[in-house]
Amino acid sequence: MSKVYITGHRNPDIDSLCAASAYAHLKNMTDPENEYIAIHCSPVSDTVRKQMEAMEIEIPPYKKDVYPKVRDVMLKPVLKLQAEAPIFDLINTYSTDKPSVVPLYEGESFKGLLSVDDITGWFLSDNKEEERSYDLTVENILKVIPGELIHRGKSDRVTGKILVGAATFESFCEFVDQYPDCIVVTGARKEHIEYAAAKHMPAIIITADGELPQLDLAEYEGPVLKTSLGTAEAIRRIRLAEPIGSMMELATEDIDIDDLFTDGKAIFANSHTRGLAVKENGEFRGFVTRRCFLDIPANNVIMVDHNEPAQSIEGIETANVVEIIDHHRLDSLSTRMPIFIAAEPLGSANTIIYQLYIRHGIMPDQYTARTMLTGIIADTLILRSPTTTVQDMSAVEMLARLAKVPSVEEFGEKLFSITDNLEIQDPEEMILSDFKKYESGGMKIGVGQCEVTTLKNVNDYADAYLEALQKTAAAQGLDWTLLMITDVLREKSVLLASDCRANRDLPYARLDKQIYDMPGVMSRKKQLLPVLLSVTSA
Repeated sequence: MSKVYITGHRNPDIDSLCAASAYAHLKNMTDPENEYIAIHCSPVSDTVRKQMEAMEIEIPPYKKDVYPKVRDVMLKPVLKLQAEAPIFDLINTYSTDKPSVVPLYEGESFKGLLSVDDITGWFLSDNKEEERSYDLTVENILKVIPGELIHRGKSDRVTGKILVGAATFESFCEFVDQYPDCIVVTGARKEHIEYAAAKHMPAIIITADGELPQLDLAEYEGPVLKTSLGTAEAIRRIRLAEPIGSMMELATEDIDIDDLFTDGKAIFANSHTRGLAVKENGEFRGFVTRRCFLDIPANNVIMVDHNEPAQSIEGIETANVVEIIDHHRLDSLSTRMPIFIAAEPLGSANTIIYQLYIRHGIMPDQYTARTMLTGIIADTLILRSPTTTVQDMSAVEMLARLAKVPSVEEFGEKLFSITDNLEIQDPEEMILSDFKKYESGGMKIGVGQCEVTTLKNVNDYADAYLEALQKTAAAQGLDWTLLMITDVLREKSVLLASDCRANRDLPYARLDKQIYDMPGVMSRKKQLLPVLLSVTSA
């Protein structure tokens, strides 16, 4: 199952948020093979958040970008080997799987990643000419060597080299005296065993099938194990009784689960490590290897209520765009494969989505109907905007029934009554709360829109907003910034414009410096934008 993110544009408005939610609901019903997740890609303004809360509609979760991340290629551990477990267990694992790294744990806590290089290094070191000393637990010895523990001793750990008791008794005694700290491997030889015990050798492994002679081990503090294995095999397994953790030479490097794919690839390019531990809030979640970074992944995205890359989620250029649902002018990005596009000159993206419900023979539930109804009412300004079409009106009529909304007019008035008094709000925040960028005639233009229920107090806050428009232009590298303030009840707007030569070509009556009267103008897309494009392209 693949994840597909459904996102509206940056500076999300109500139509955008509602469209993402409603379409995710439809897609999850019609395509159970994939998981569709509604998201928003930039902060939601306080005004829109309050409006959504008042209409009892949840805002989709926030996702900053769709750049490929480490989490997209992370491997989850199938094996959970304990660092104290014997190397013998690791060998059995490699007989079925051949991982390049293996996560090691201490109880439930992650210890590190054991790499193929660590394993190779240990075996090379173990087979050098000089004799090695082994640090073993009695528990591990019993795991790797089948047999009977005939004497437990007092210690849980034994450390020493390996000494084979195959020589004559006299020669054996000389070896024991010369090498006093050795694990003894011998047959059922009473003298050899008792001498090793008397000299307090760390451990004694007896390789014998039959009955053992009577042994005096009363004073011996080490373990004595009897096994039917041959001497050579017993020695091999003793070496493999060392804890797996002893193979690790270096501490494991970490990478955060939300680090960029390119960052992870760069680490491997500048390091000899074979694996990185992936952490999330300090907790081990999985690991990545070099193979994880051979092919760059791409997130699947559906764009709703927009089609221009500049207005979309960060990283959209790296994503696999699979659908576009929009009601704006087309200036879309190129795609790798043919995709489904539903683009119609309607008043709201939610009207298009409602029609897709009908096309699939699905009637939305009450909550989803309320969600789409809110989006249409918000974007068509209670069906008063000139962008409103017959299809929008028809959708509103049916959705109101399904949502059990008795009066669309009262529903809309409630929505817009929550619009904050612009005088007491932060000007820059309000400008950017519903802000679109365009390019025309070599100019970069930014246009914001706010809905209010009265324009009587515009002069009280106009200067502050004009100053904020200048700051916004400078901060975002724009040549011309404008704010359209729309009275949704009286169907008219006022336009505030930053200082720009293009102002003199605007076809609106000037109320004051950089303030223009726009009676009957309610739509940024259908009424204002064509004027701006005409002015700048002349």
